[in-house]
Amino acid sequence: MIKRILLLAAAWLGGLVLADAQDLLTAPSGEENEATVVEIRPGMKYREYKDLYYAGNYVRLPGDPYSPALLGIASYFVPGLGQAVAGEWGRALRFFGGCLLGGIVPAALAGYKDGAFLEAGLLLYITGYLTCDIWSICDAVRVAKIKNMYYQDLRQQRAAMDWKIEPFFAAAPKSGSAARTTPTAGLSLRITF
Repeated sequence: MIKRILLLAAAWLGGLVLADAQDLLTAPSGEENEATVVEIRPGMKYREYKDLYYAGNYVRLPGDPYSPALLGIASYFVPGLGQAVAGEWGRALRFFGGCLLGGIVPAALAGYKDGAFLEAGLLLYITGYLTCDIWSICDAVRVAKIKNMYYQDLRQQRAAMDWKIEPFFAAAPKSGSAARTTPTAGLSLRITF
């Protein structure tokens, strides 16, 4: 009976991890990317652009706001902390609550009937918590990479705009007399998109 419960719990948690890991391991095909063109704009939510990027293509550049390693370490100590640091509070609460429930509920159910099930409950607690914690670490790293790629694209769009400030000199007519002029100096701003 204990073996069945452990196998069912491991299969359930393993299925959750594999479903999320499949998103991490499969790169989007080029055909799908060519067919859909989505405009990146400032102020987009994570849920709007998360499917546009593949975390495996991430290359760290100077100016990236999030460190994938630090967010992963934060999620190691407190599940969901890495997501919270990245500004994804909904994801953070789901991982934190999931780790509590994924560890406590199976442990309570297994230890409920009899003192002999206490060891199985402890094993289920450890398995549930560790699975959720590892999933949280992987997700925090993925969130950091995808958010950094989004900000890299925004910086690249801003760099496409060119602006130049140049001095200018001109002769302006003096008030009251059309024949007399006054030298004038100033700055001109030219913006090119």
